Amino acid sequence: MNIKQFDNSELQRVLDHLVPLDSPYYMKVQNLIINTLYINSGFGLHIGEHANIDKPIFASFECEAITRTVVKEKKIEDWAVTYMLALFYQRYGQVHPDNEAWQFMSAYLQIIIMIAIRKDEHSAKVSKLSVRLRMGLKDNNPQSEIVKKLINIHAQHVSLTKALALLRQYEAKIRSDEESGKVVNQKLAGKIGQIRLAYEVVAENKAFVGKTYTNS
Repeated sequence: MNIKQFDNSELQRVLDHLVPLDSPYYMKVQNLIINTLYINSGFGLHIGEHANIDKPIFASFECEAITRTVVKEKKIEDWAVTYMLALFYQRYGQVHPDNEAWQFMSAYLQIIIMIAIRKDEHSAKVSKLSVRLRMGLKDNNPQSEIVKKLINIHAQHVSLTKALALLRQYEAKIRSDEESGKVVNQKLAGKIGQIRLAYEVVAENKAFVGKTYTNS
């Protein structure tokens, strides 16, 4: 598996796409992403050295302002990454390299960036990845189990290959439990599958295959 190396201008182009210049606190959110990428550097990509960027600290009113603006402007899809990060920050607090939640987020953002860089049909997965995580930040949502498991998988900087293998095991177990009636079927296996596919695209450089339908 090749770890993608790309320069700052390429990274900036992708950041401007994921966190558009008209989105709330865009500069601060972009800096948050860059700082977070360094926590798990080399998981999916190596980024060039950036000038020392101050770690942005968001006050709770700023996170609330971001989430409010995203909803009010009806930009849940366009500003999906900003929305996800504001909610994640509210939940897990300041970025710290030893924080397992942020170790996971570092890897997850690398997956999102690697998919966005491809500029192919896979890029629709970016907002899906943001949604999957966002839904799991609500305690009463069954998808919160997925977020806990993802954090657990990424604790202590596992490699992309290892993370993908663990995700496949997790998906298979949940699918088997759901199909056998061992657990209430909340269709979690399909949601884990969306995340697993994104990791596969990056790990195995998968080409995009559209859905094919038969008349059966």
